[in-house]
Order: sequence, then structure tokens, then C-alpha cells
Amino acid sequence: MKLKYAEQLAREVVDLLRPSCERIEIAGGIRRGKAEPHDLEIVAKPHFQGEAPLDLMGEPIYNDYTPRNDLHDVVVHSVKSGLFQLGNPVTMRREGKVLTVKAPFSDKYYRVKYKGEQLDLFVVTPPAQWGVVFTLRTGDAGYSHWLVSQGWPKGIFFENGHLEERWKPHSDEHMIRPEHFEGMLVQVIPTPEEKDVFEKVGVPWMNPEKR
Repeated sequence: MKLKYAEQLAREVVDLLRPSCERIEIAGGIRRGKAEPHDLEIVAKPHFQGEAPLDLMGEPIYNDYTPRNDLHDVVVHSVKSGLFQLGNPVTMRREGKVLTVKAPFSDKYYRVKYKGEQLDLFVVTPPAQWGVVFTLRTGDAGYSHWLVSQGWPKGIFFENGHLEERWKPHSDEHMIRPEHFEGMLVQVIPTPEEKDVFEKVGVPWMNPEKR
């Protein structure tokens, strides 16, 4: 579809979902100004209901905890009313076999259709942070994959929608490859905005239309 039409549809979706969100923005090819985006990509941070339990240090425990969010209710209602349609099944290859599975539909990622066009809605749910999710979902894919690797020499890794700094077990040396090891030390790096991601990874800021 043409960029102008894609922008129109994306703005309609944003206006629909905005009341249920703390923050919502258009991402993907539309944000990059691509002449003919093939889908609508939107990143949203919902209004959450309830709070994660705290550990002994007073920090939220997000493992196995997903707070209910208003956005999910709106998306489900939009599907039931026919405003959104469930996305087409996804074909993937795993262990040499071709599998067909349902389109993603969860509180972290929804793939639906709006007025016949594919809509990918990426949700910033803790422990994910806005800066990381918005950066990666702006793309393009090749640039995002490159950006992810730039933090490795510094011990900085993208994990589940957030940035973290890792040290080798029982050592003050940073991890420099994205493996997981028992006993490694991990510190989450706050990234409330895109600029924080670029700064922490050590890459100069690049405007979306150049990515």
C-alpha cells in the first residue's frame, strides 16, 4: 500500500487504542517513510491494572507475572465486533519441518487485520521497556539485527524487550557473546527512550528514515 494510505490507517488504529494506552506510536516502515509499507506496525504501552509483587529488596518480580492491561480488552473487543480480523496463519520452518501456526495473539504481540491490511501491534509489557521495543520495531530488520550486535563487546545485550549488562560468573569480565551461563551477573539498563538505547549500545543516533 502507498505510504499516505498506510499513515491514514495507522492513525485510525492509534486513535482507537490511545485511551487504553499510556503511550502509543506508529513504527515500522511507516515511521521510516517507506514509499510502500507492506503492513501497519504500532508500538503501545498499555494502562496496566494491578502491580507486580515485590522481592525482599523492594524490586518488582516480573517472572511468571503479567499484569492485566486495558489494551488487551480493547483488542479482544475489536476482534469480536469485526473491526479487527484475526491474522492469517504463519508458516515457519523448525527442525527441518514446515509448520503452520495461528497468527500471534497475546498480551505482548497481536497480528490482526484492519481494513484488509496486516496490523502488527507490539506491546511494551514489563520487563520490556519502551526505548528498546520502539527502536527494534522501527527497523528495518537488517539495521535492527546489526544494532543488537553492537553492544556485545561492551557486555550489553538485548533481552526480552530490554537492555542488560552481563558479567561472567565469578568474574569482573563482561560477557561478550549472547550465551546464558548459570551464575552470570546481570544488571538491567533503563531505556525509557530510543536515545537511551543508542547511547548505551554506543552507536550514534540515526533518524528513522535512514535506518
